[in-house]
Amino acid sequence: LALSVGKDGYLKLWNLISGKLAHRIKLRQDISHVSWSPDGKSYVIASDADAKVYDAKGDLISILNPGSKIRCLCYIPDNISEAKSEALIAFGCDDGIVKIFDIMKTTMVMQLSGHKRRIRGIGMCGMSGSDLKAVIVSGSSDGEVRIWDPKTGKLLGHRDGLGRITGLAPGKYVNGGKSVDGLKKKNKKKRKKQKMDEIKSKSENGDASSSKKKRVRIAEQFIKEEPKSSQSKTRRRRKKKSWN
Repeated sequence: LALSVGKDGYLKLWNLISGKLAHRIKLRQDISHVSWSPDGKSYVIASDADAKVYDAKGDLISILNPGSKIRCLCYIPDNISEAKSEALIAFGCDDGIVKIFDIMKTTMVMQLSGHKRRIRGIGMCGMSGSDLKAVIVSGSSDGEVRIWDPKTGKLLGHRDGLGRITGLAPGKYVNGGKSVDGLKKKNKKKRKKQKMDEIKSKSENGDASSSKKKRVRIAEQFIKEEPKSSQSKTRRRRKKKSWN
């Protein structure tokens, strides 16, 4: 199943197998964002600075207010954060702050500050080769991407100058390392190895070309010397004829 919202004011439920509309609900406000929970037991819809969480039956669970216009949102899976809650939602807001809320308690449990502009994309990204199960990835409209530890709220790394960001879709895995700095070191070693391989390849090619040049010189020398030997043979033949 999939949920969608539009300017027509309807929340629509789609059957992805048949591609047909299964159900629709008329909303009393314009909705900008909608998202299923990872377990499919609830969904959230956001409008301006308010977000409402419903269960799968359509019953209201809670109302959350980050205090700034919501630009993006994502659920945080169970057992990812240290907060004692089974249901958390992260909001990327107009004020440049990522705000994490406990759905049941309707309270903010963590703020991630650092972006200078509004946050336009946010998501969870799984980790491989790390003690972390996943990280929070957020991107702001000035092109900055930040990676956060969902347990402590600590900044793990950031990247600037990626161009204007209007949305963000993190991949499933980040390969190895506990931080972006670790990934940079790994990439640096890889580039160094590639450079050494290139130098080795060039030197081998240089040796091959030098040996080829050597063979050419020997062949040229042989060609030059060959006429002399042939001339000496013709002279010996003439001498024999004269003796006869």
